[in-house]
Order: sequence, then structure tokens, then C-alpha cells
Amino acid sequence: MSALSDELAAQALQLPDEERGKLVDRLVESLHQSGDGSTPEDVKTAWVAECRRRMAETDAGEPGIPLVEAWPQIAGRHA
Repeated sequence: MSALSDELAAQALQLPDEERGKLVDRLVESLHQSGDGSTPEDVKTAWVAECRRRMAETDAGEPGIPLVEAWPQIAGRHA
């Protein structure tokens, strides 16, 4: 961390518990916002829709991707 970050952290740690909690919430929320301005609620809504779509595909008998094929794809995204 930079000297400025250390100073901000020191000041934040002096805040009462409730104020620190509010600050944490704001910081975490800022991390979850994408460049397009979507909010955590937007992301949640999109994931629910995606899950429902995938469940409908499964219910309709559409084949999924076997884990042995999917795992390398997943691992490759995080390399």
C-alpha cells in the first residue's frame, strides 16, 4: 500500500464500528460495479436469468458440457 493508503486505513480504523461498516459496504459495492454502471442487484438479476435459462435447457433434455471438458476451460480463464 502507498503512504496515502496507509494514512487512509489508519483514519478509517479510528471510526466507530457502525461508520467503519458503512465505509466497508461502500468500498465493496464500488468493487462490484462494472464499467457499464451495473450494480450488484443488476448482476444478481442477470445471474438468476442465466440460471433459469440453463435449468430450462437441462429440463428440455439438452446436453450439458461434461466436467472433464468444462474444467480445463474454466481453469484456462483464471490462468
